[in-house]
Amino acid sequence: MTATKNPFESVELSIATQDAIQAATETVEGRRIGTIDLLFGLLDTEKRSVWDEVQLKSTFVIRDECADYPDANYEEGGSWNGVPLTVEATRAMAIAAEISREYGLSPIPTGALALGLVASADSGAARALLADKRVDHADLLELIHDCTLDATLENLDLLDAAKSARSRRVKLTRTLLDTADKLAQSNAAVGIKSEAPTTRIQADFVAAVMARAQSIDGTTDPTSIALLVASLELNQESELRELFDSMLLDPDSIRMLQPALDHFEDLPAADAIVRSRRRFDTDLLAAEIITGVALLDSPRVRELFRRLALTNNEVAAQSAEWPSRREGKPEVANAEYATTVLAGISGAVVTMLIVLDAIDTGDWWKVPLVYLIWTGYPGSGPRIGLIYAGLFTFVVNPVAGLAQAISAGISFWQQHVEIRVRLARTGVKLNGAEQRRVSQRFLTDRSRRRRTRLQMFRKTFRSASRRSDG
Repeated sequence: MTATKNPFESVELSIATQDAIQAATETVEGRRIGTIDLLFGLLDTEKRSVWDEVQLKSTFVIRDECADYPDANYEEGGSWNGVPLTVEATRAMAIAAEISREYGLSPIPTGALALGLVASADSGAARALLADKRVDHADLLELIHDCTLDATLENLDLLDAAKSARSRRVKLTRTLLDTADKLAQSNAAVGIKSEAPTTRIQADFVAAVMARAQSIDGTTDPTSIALLVASLELNQESELRELFDSMLLDPDSIRMLQPALDHFEDLPAADAIVRSRRRFDTDLLAAEIITGVALLDSPRVRELFRRLALTNNEVAAQSAEWPSRREGKPEVANAEYATTVLAGISGAVVTMLIVLDAIDTGDWWKVPLVYLIWTGYPGSGPRIGLIYAGLFTFVVNPVAGLAQAISAGISFWQQHVEIRVRLARTGVKLNGAEQRRVSQRFLTDRSRRRRTRLQMFRKTFRSASRRSDG
């Protein structure tokens, strides 16, 4: 399909479609309009209930993330009322016009434009809606078709092509499943001792990851860093992906650093699989394989982690803990709860002493010192707490200094308990600094998951309310 200068030049648009495109033009601020801009144009002007269902089943997109999903081809391909369009946006409009002509949809409805925007799985709009991997491309096309169009478009080429691609992927998966027995037989060749047969699910993922690692390295004996990239790419657990993304441990970041890592020695991917199987008695998925890569301690992988401000132990501990979360086991042990409560009480006591001293003396400048208390562990080490104790002794009073010293002691105990609990849970012993960083990521990850669940609940509630009102 070839794009014209204005793909909608000779066709009639519905008022809603015009409004959506106009809304997109008003937000681009001099740059080219991409498919993600047109998607937000639809979100801003369409009935929210229509797109609520799409986003509930795919991915909630927010305007702040617009820059994260540029079109793959950002060159100018056409224009709309003098505003330039990317090649992908021009193609999307042309597809919408073609769909409308083929099915007699005149004027062109917003649903046709929406289908055009996600016709290619590589467009910015499609990648944004597929980010959470709740649906695949074929499901997304079908979802938008059902939610945004009042008509049923039989034998739609776009949908048929996407379903065909999915069918090919299913056949590939079945082929991988059939290799399970062969993989089990070849374990001896790479030094893997299996007392029991390798499960078919495990073989499926391991075979897929090893095949992808071979493709990345272009050899039948891939390296451990290729196995790491392959595991991150094929990981299907969205929350685990978000955790690794927060650590900048994603395929794109690794590829950017690859040229600086090539002169470091690497170890075979098969050795990492051996480590993973020795540590876990469950099916090997992304978290388990990444644990094996981190524990293998390849010089190249170690340098990669160093450049990402990580250590092998941090990555191993965080990924080794994931299988327990997957099984629904408690994320926090009772001992950790106890030390956290004590730390909170001690912090509250120090806060009270500082505030009371400020009231008694009228030195209100002391109140901001409270900030130091509540930004302590795990943000800073317990030793910093002792420094604060000395500070409070001189600028507040000795009682406040003593209370802060006791609070710092509790932080030492809390850190020790957390290190012991994580060692028992994962088999990885962290030092104090590593444990604090892992704890911070754990708290951030838990907070993000709570916000996501709350957002989904609110969206669902609003959507249900609108339907009941309608």
